[in-house]
Amino acid sequence: MVKNMMRIFHGPINIAGIGGHLARYQRQQGHDPQFVVWRPNSFMANHDKAIFSGKEDRLKRFVTRVRCAMKWIFQFDVFHFYFGSSLLPLSLDLPLLRLMGKRVIMTYCGSEARLIFLERQRNPYWYLVDKELKGTLDDEKHDWKKVLMLRWHGLWCHQIIAPRNLYASVSKYVETKKIVKDIWVHNLSFSANAAQTLNQCDSKTDSKDIVRIVHMPSSPVVKGTRFFRDAISQLKKEGFVFEYIEVMNMEHSQAIGELKKADIVLDQLLIGGFGSLAVEAMGFGKPVVCYLIETAKKEHYEDCPIVIASIDTVKEKIAELILDKNLRKRIGHAGKLFVARHFDYEKVNEAIMELYQ
Repeated sequence: MVKNMMRIFHGPINIAGIGGHLARYQRQQGHDPQFVVWRPNSFMANHDKAIFSGKEDRLKRFVTRVRCAMKWIFQFDVFHFYFGSSLLPLSLDLPLLRLMGKRVIMTYCGSEARLIFLERQRNPYWYLVDKELKGTLDDEKHDWKKVLMLRWHGLWCHQIIAPRNLYASVSKYVETKKIVKDIWVHNLSFSANAAQTLNQCDSKTDSKDIVRIVHMPSSPVVKGTRFFRDAISQLKKEGFVFEYIEVMNMEHSQAIGELKKADIVLDQLLIGGFGSLAVEAMGFGKPVVCYLIETAKKEHYEDCPIVIASIDTVKEKIAELILDKNLRKRIGHAGKLFVARHFDYEKVNEAIMELYQ
């Protein structure tokens, strides 16, 4: 039995399996974690228990949540919440958890905390995706609710994990001493296999010497796919020889296979930050072309070797990479080191355990 064994609650939302990956490591270290969700995540079913099947009416869900909250408050020592959600609606359980002497951690994951009025101010290209985000959590009409949530969580949570692009929104309403901006738990689904992944050399299998460019847009509009396509079309008209592959609606294992065969990976050109695709690509030693907000890079990833491009410069950036094989290798190697430094599975998990203490 580990000294100072902790009973740790993860949940109640499953975002990219973060809670499950943390719980697995903590269990191996002798702690007693449980990853409990209201509903399963069909893409990442690594939870320990799901409470609802999806057929319950609103009253039954509310009563069940209250009953579960009253039980779990006594069962666990540490509560690690995700996506702005806790045990009760409106996070009304947080004052009670603090009164009971529990440790409370919140991890923000994206649209639940991202303030659109702020993105418009700092990202000159946000207007190009604004219309497409109407009706989603990234609609500006939700900003006032997010501000209230941030203020409330800032009162009661011991620590709030808000790395990369989320820091700007969260730090506007939460005192900075409570914000953790340098623990990147969001890519644990990738870094769980990092030991194998990071030791792989370029796994491009084609014997041809033609440069292979891969773009994998989860949302073509939000990722700025049309601007990548325009740049690719112009380069071909100018006589550049390369292969361009777009990967959509493909299983993750197959998509990873395409990623491994790439020479250059195109991420996004509009939203100003990078996500799981860029991390995976860098982990495989691939140069990544992506638009990063300049202030965000300075504050959070000065050592990030992503090739920063905008809709105005993307053609020149891609052309430079096509022409210079040594440049691709240097950037790819730097990407591997960057991922090893910031996304190492054990380092991230140990940092979380220190946070709980």
